[in-house]
Amino acid sequence: MTPTLSSPAAGPRPGLRTPFTYSLFRAIWIASLVSNVGTWMQNVAGVWLVTTLTTSALLVALMQTATSLPAFLLSMPAGAIGDLIDRRRLLLFTQGFMAVVALGLGLFTLSGAVSAIDVLGFTFLLGMGSALNGPIWQTVTTELVPRPVLPFAITLNGVSNNIARAIGPALGGIIIAYYSPGWVFVLNGVSFVGTWMVVFRWRRESQDDGGPAENFSGHCGPAFGMCNIRRPLLRCWCARLRFRLGPAPCGRCCR
Repeated sequence: MTPTLSSPAAGPRPGLRTPFTYSLFRAIWIASLVSNVGTWMQNVAGVWLVTTLTTSALLVALMQTATSLPAFLLSMPAGAIGDLIDRRRLLLFTQGFMAVVALGLGLFTLSGAVSAIDVLGFTFLLGMGSALNGPIWQTVTTELVPRPVLPFAITLNGVSNNIARAIGPALGGIIIAYYSPGWVFVLNGVSFVGTWMVVFRWRRESQDDGGPAENFSGHCGPAFGMCNIRRPLLRCWCARLRFRLGPAPCGRCCR
């Protein structure tokens, strides 16, 4: 019998394969892998398409901005929203939103009516969906497996991201070479549909912490306070920022 969250997997000690014995985690992990591959395919196809539509170096560079800026602006609000609203419903919204945007860009590209500005706009919308989806998706893992198995589940999520990062661009390049970037966008949209269906089948138990209701600002405020209290956390955040921006120093907090 496949173990559920309330019935831990057989064996004295969990291992790296233990999370896969939980059917819901297995289904979401596979759907997430496919979706991540589609996202990396989309990144390659989007930049390639812009370079064929314009000779402006600025517009090509703005593709990275359109992808990353939403995460900078929305990641913290998304985490607070995920604590205030049912996570399953939020995932259904974000996955459905990204599916519509990706399919729309694909159909628009296949029709031949797309411009570089259009690609930037669609990419920014996808970035918004990804920024809202990311923090919620990461916390969902804690509800799919019991606590002793959680470290292995988190490790497998990282493996999924790295697999997608390795094969997604290559698959995207092959499809672009033989067909069209429009088909890459369509496939990415279909991958979101698959994830949406898996989340839709998830019957999440309502969770009530019994504490007083909090508002949006009540969730965001402690995050800034935590950075001031725990300096290692702030240094870690600055190190990630430095890695994103390049070798330039980003202040004394990084030292």
